[in-house]
Order: sequence, then structure tokens, then C-alpha cells
Amino acid sequence: MGEHHQHLQQRRREQKTDEFQQRMHQRNAIEGTQSERVRGHGLRRARYRGLSKVRLQNYLIGAACNLKRWIPHMGWEFRQCAAPAAASG
Repeated sequence: MGEHHQHLQQRRREQKTDEFQQRMHQRNAIEGTQSERVRGHGLRRARYRGLSKVRLQNYLIGAACNLKRWIPHMGWEFRQCAAPAAASG
């Protein structure tokens, strides 16, 4: 057995607890969003120098992702509202 075997076994037991599952559920929720920002919008690389400019870039990337999700959602809501009116009219 390796020198880290005890620690590994302890972590595996910890992964089976409800508390660990709840923490990982929260993490899983953000992983897709983070992946989208990195792969689709270049979040990993800063285009500018300086903390304030990099921070602004990150805010704009976040806003772009939110808009990409919000616009189709608003279209869906519009179609939902229009469907009953068209059916009764």
C-alpha cells in the first residue's frame, strides 16, 4: 500500500455522506456555467492588463452569458402567453 492509502480511504468514506453530496450538488450547478464562459467566451485569458480591466472583461462575459440565456427564455414566455390568446381568438 502507498503512503496516501489511509487518506484516500478516508476521502472515499467522506464522499458517501449526505453533507458531501449536498456540497457537490452546488458545485455541479456552477461547473456548466463556468465551462461555457471559459470555452465559449475566453474567460481563462485576459485581453487586457490591469485588475480593473480584467474585472470589467469578466463582468461583460457574465452579462453576455446571461443575455444569451435570457433572450430565448423571454421568447418562450412570449409564445406561452400568445398561445392561449390564439387558441381562444
